[in-house]
Amino acid sequence: MRTPNPNTRRTVNAVLSALLALQTALGALVPQAAQAIVANGMPAIDVIGQYDTNVADRLAPVFTRGGGNNGPNNFGMDGSGTSMIVDTIHHRLIAADQNNRRVLIYNLKTDNTLDDRLPDYVLGQADFFSISPVGSQSVLGYTTALAYDATNDRLFVADSSSNRVLVFSLAGGITSGMNASHVLGQADFVSGTNAVTQSRMYSPRGLYYEASNQRLFVADILNRRVLVFNLSSGIINGMNASYVLGQTDFTSRVSATTQSGMSTPSGLVYDNGNQRLFVIDGNRVLVFDLSSGLSNGMNASYVLGQPNFTSSAGAVTQSGMTAPLGLVLDSLGQRLFVADWFNNRVLVFNLSSGLSNGMAASNVLGQTLFTSSTSATTQSGMFGPYGLGYDAGMGRLYVQEGRNNRILVFDVSAISDGQNAIDVVGQFQNTAWPPVPSSPIYTQGGPNSGPSSWGVSAGATDGLAFDAVHHRLFIPETGNSRVLIFDLNSDNTLRDKIADNVLGQPGFFSSAAATTQSGMNYPNDAAYDADNNRLFVSESINNRVLVFDLSSGLSNGMNASYVLGQPNFTSSAAATTQAGMSRPYSVDYDLAGQRLFVADGFNNRFLGFNLSGGISNGMNASFVLGQTGFTSSAAATSQTGVIFGRGVDYDAANQRLYTTEGSNSGRIMIWDVSTATGTTSSTLSNRVTVSRLAAGA
Repeated sequence: MRTPNPNTRRTVNAVLSALLALQTALGALVPQAAQAIVANGMPAIDVIGQYDTNVADRLAPVFTRGGGNNGPNNFGMDGSGTSMIVDTIHHRLIAADQNNRRVLIYNLKTDNTLDDRLPDYVLGQADFFSISPVGSQSVLGYTTALAYDATNDRLFVADSSSNRVLVFSLAGGITSGMNASHVLGQADFVSGTNAVTQSRMYSPRGLYYEASNQRLFVADILNRRVLVFNLSSGIINGMNASYVLGQTDFTSRVSATTQSGMSTPSGLVYDNGNQRLFVIDGNRVLVFDLSSGLSNGMNASYVLGQPNFTSSAGAVTQSGMTAPLGLVLDSLGQRLFVADWFNNRVLVFNLSSGLSNGMAASNVLGQTLFTSSTSATTQSGMFGPYGLGYDAGMGRLYVQEGRNNRILVFDVSAISDGQNAIDVVGQFQNTAWPPVPSSPIYTQGGPNSGPSSWGVSAGATDGLAFDAVHHRLFIPETGNSRVLIFDLNSDNTLRDKIADNVLGQPGFFSSAAATTQSGMNYPNDAAYDADNNRLFVSESINNRVLVFDLSSGLSNGMNASYVLGQPNFTSSAAATTQAGMSRPYSVDYDLAGQRLFVADGFNNRFLGFNLSGGISNGMNASFVLGQTGFTSSAAATSQTGVIFGRGVDYDAANQRLYTTEGSNSGRIMIWDVSTATGTTSSTLSNRVTVSRLAAGA
């Protein structure tokens, strides 16, 4: 569509204004346009970013879901737990999806390899699209760990927010949203308070079931201990533990870095052949020799990750660790795998020749060297590995990454440092609808299968822009570092809810933050100039406002034409100057006066740019509100001062600027900007109107 001539638009507007005045004068003699009736608490008529992906109609809205990237669904995950189960008997992969408050169950092929990468069942929620936070017999609060009893086909799930362990009996079949059979840590399914007793827990974070003696080990992290439940005579709701490690009795929770004490126990694994229990505790792994039996508060026999039992410093070395979270054991090959969370790697310890305090790891995954810890979203890199699972028959290691929201699969039958994964679960490049995870992608790490053309991220967005002339809707996404553009129908209603273009990213399936001419980092708001077909996008982390000239067309990942707040497209330093910014948030545009208003957050001010003479990179602002000059940034609660400029909205009819503040959140300032130059005082009004119009005027 050709951009209308500004003079033509103003002439048309003048005629329309005259007709409106005539209609008002004639009153009932001229038919009135029908007006929508606004009622308190009225329902929305449509939704963008949350859909039911389990139906063929991609327009089906879901108003009860709000998670990032189309919320919980059946092809992605959000976060992870500290353990994973590979059930080679019933051919299932069981993974904790902690931020979605559920457990996902994937059916495997008969050789225990992945089938279609889509989960077949969900526990802890009614379905794949629910996220109820209230714990019950069927609903999980915060899923942190799993353990599996293959003999009785029972699944143990640690629910840390409800301070309990739920037991699901899978022997009679699995149905999504099924009830748990028993509960440990609480007397019933509706209780959830914490306590330090023989039967109660405080945020359980690790589980392991030892089949030979029918014992369940529970890492009770905030009670700084490991509880041992003897289940050989069955399970009773709220039953007492038989033993405790890390404390001398069941009523103590003293934090200690000693041979018998613990500070933050989490992951657990048991070596049945050698009767050894491995317990992650802070920046170390304690090894308890249980061959001679269990006793309360007994000493550990060895320690990994530290040179002795009283040191606790984190390290990025061949023998050190920093906040490990998950463990799994290759019993046949006598290899211990440790998810070294903060160092973004998995350490491999060869135990075949014995154990020694502070022994060196033999291999590393996620990094090419033992001294590097860089996070990465690649086929070989990791970002926050949590849980581990191992398939001894196929020699495959499953690594669940909390921050990449995925599960990587490694063939470790022959291992090499920094090797590539052979498969991935939880991240797919979907171009069809409904989404079919046939194309796994290793460079995408957002929650719920990452960024796409149909979902909106979890990041907060201060505003959006509406182009009534060219029929477009612009939605900034802070979390995915992009702006989604939706084409509208000729009457400016939604066409299909699937974004048609994206700015800030080369395509819909990437979300990398950048400081470039085409990239973005935390875009907050957008404003549109209908006369010149320009889009303004504020970026708080890059301390700038990008200006996109759309008059020659729109393409994915296109370059911005100009930048304000920075001298060029590759700088991002905050500044308190006439041209600089520090955490800009909202923007709005004055079409008639050709002025851009910017909420300059950390500088405790609002800037006004006069663009009537054109735009240049890093140009000076014309005036400032909230400060007496362009080089001051003092916070104030006064008629002229502000604290953390957050929101701006321009009333074209009265030439007033309405502003909100991050800290003075109890007020809205109204500024008379009819003759704004330099610094401007506020003129207070007793009314507040919402005046951002469709075309940005």
